[in-house]
Amino acid sequence: MGRRTFVKNLSVAGLGLALGLAATAASSKAAPAVVAPIRRRRFVIVGTGHRHELYQNAIEKDFKDTAELVGLCDKNPGRVKVAQELSAKNGVAVPAGYVSADFDKMLADLKPDAVIVTTMCSTHHEYLVRAMEQGYDVITEKPLTTTAETCQKILDTTAKTGRQCRVTFNYRS
Repeated sequence: MGRRTFVKNLSVAGLGLALGLAATAASSKAAPAVVAPIRRRRFVIVGTGHRHELYQNAIEKDFKDTAELVGLCDKNPGRVKVAQELSAKNGVAVPAGYVSADFDKMLADLKPDAVIVTTMCSTHHEYLVRAMEQGYDVITEKPLTTTAETCQKILDTTAKTGRQCRVTFNYRS
């Protein structure tokens, strides 16, 4: 296995951990007496530029049994439409689309389990803070934010709300 393949596989595994998803264990010889249905975790993504695709594909392909993308949000409605088309190509239900001015409405309408923020780095804090203040855990990629002041605001919000803020690194080739 080459370095590029190793790092890409490692990144997808790390993303799965960041999403809080358990890997499916190999089937055992003895079937359990009662199998509880798995409730898929519901995610929304704000920021549908190129960076969001790793998250969308991981949810809709690699973790489709335990995760579901229910909403997409961006300041550019055309990018939301392209992301919805990707869902259709991935063979899953097309998530609801919202413009960034309706971010709070999206959260109220869809009530996700977590919010993934892949907007421009300088705007991460805007969505992270708003989502945590409304009771949602958040996932974003590095950098967390771009200034000491906005970093402090995020830290203060996590302390005040008790919500989780995970920072990931999505490997780009």
